[in-house]
Amino acid sequence: MSKVVIILPFVLLAAFLARCSKEFSSTDYYPMKKDYTWVYSGHTSKIRITDENDLAGGTQFTLTYYDSLGEESWQEVFVQKENGLYWRSFISRITLPANITFNPPLPITPMSEKIGAVERVESTESRNDSTTTTLRIRVENEIDAIEDVVVAAGKFSNCIRVKMTIIYTEPTERPLFAGTSYWWFARGVGPVKFLTAATGGELEGATLGNRKIPAD
Repeated sequence: MSKVVIILPFVLLAAFLARCSKEFSSTDYYPMKKDYTWVYSGHTSKIRITDENDLAGGTQFTLTYYDSLGEESWQEVFVQKENGLYWRSFISRITLPANITFNPPLPITPMSEKIGAVERVESTESRNDSTTTTLRIRVENEIDAIEDVVVAAGKFSNCIRVKMTIIYTEPTERPLFAGTSYWWFARGVGPVKFLTAATGGELEGATLGNRKIPAD
């Protein structure tokens, strides 16, 4: 009987630690650090974090996107907070308007690992054009599935598929980001696959600090 009494606390402790180790964290699904790089098939062939700055309550990252020829296409500024990663601005190198900001920033990473969970955010899109156009938008992120994904970079288990829908809630002749896109996030890796109205891509490789995917 005494052996059971002694062993039981250790069993309960092990179960508690195992549960804590699996606690959901949104930021685990898109790790951010300067010089982290992802390479994809398709037109958007590479994403690289080219700048990192500390802010009050979080960290700001600049992601630079390159086309299949290696030319810089655009940049996006993300803000990482304790509860997730948020899209603050878009800076185009090839189209006008050149600069677009979102206030509040738009959620990017999964907010849950429960299928059917939905996050809705109302925001204002400000365009740095001749009239500084401002438009109201609504973003809806839904956890669409949890599934394994096989791409050139390897097999990634239990990826969270996010269905992102952006709606302009007032009339505009140029709804630049309107539509639905799908993003597959792997824990500790980031997006391993994406599909938008204009393009799509699958992860071919990544360099996350000393970690290379696929491993050498």
